[in-house]
Amino acid sequence: MWKAGDRRDFSTWEAVPVAVPAWLPTAADGAQTARATIAGQSREIVFPSDAQRQLALRTLADWAVRPRLLKTSGIAQVIAMGGGRKQYQVLVDPVKLAEYGASLQEVEDALRANNVNHTGGFSVAGGFETPIRVIGRLGPDTKQVIADLQRSTSRGGRPPARCCSATWPG
Repeated sequence: MWKAGDRRDFSTWEAVPVAVPAWLPTAADGAQTARATIAGQSREIVFPSDAQRQLALRTLADWAVRPRLLKTSGIAQVIAMGGGRKQYQVLVDPVKLAEYGASLQEVEDALRANNVNHTGGFSVAGGFETPIRVIGRLGPDTKQVIADLQRSTSRGGRPPARCCSATWPG
């Protein structure tokens, strides 16, 4: 373990004492956790599973690398392959759905209405025609997506419907 001074000059780095880590039981999602004492402080270090690392790389490719490449002149298409794609599940509680007087179809309609893509036409500047799109895809931040999903199921000014819970099974 090292404490970096100037990250480009390794001679400024100082070694930090680390006690032998104790490995905790593997989590249900396959992540490994170690408890170690670093510079006198006890810390837990989480090592994601292979599937979690692949999902994180695919998410980075979809949300950071691909959009930047598409902005480059001369690049028409970028296809990300491999790894799983993040998915969010909306779990509906039938009892709470009845309490709110909502139907399953209303929940489905609200989710569809809040996750759509629309064309914005074209922008012409400097002799170049650029398509404009409004993308309603849910973003990469898990907590924000779950909050957005819960808000999208609100009805008539009521607080977010308590009939549903949005989760990310990963």
